[in-house]
Amino acid sequence: MRLLKEVFGTSSKAWIYCANKDLQRQFLLQAESEGFDTSLQKTALSHIYGIGTDGHVGCLSPFLWSLSFGCELDFPRIDYQAFIEGKEDYECKEPHMRRIG
Repeated sequence: MRLLKEVFGTSSKAWIYCANKDLQRQFLLQAESEGFDTSLQKTALSHIYGIGTDGHVGCLSPFLWSLSFGCELDFPRIDYQAFIEGKEDYECKEPHMRRIG
């Protein structure tokens, strides 16, 4: 299994997108097993997380996530499912959010 520290590259943080609750749980378990502090995220209703090389994990709002695709960032946005499936290109190119209605 790939390690989360692989997603950072030269950055000190990365944003992780989990498409469903199963991936969310799997991400949190993996992060905790790798020494990240997930204590505040156990009851979070987010499917988007920020992680840092300092070991912290935090929730991100879907609004902030979606807005980030309109600007240049100096850190990666990761599709967790593609990452754990071993795909070579696991960086998100679009926000994956769909308009309701």
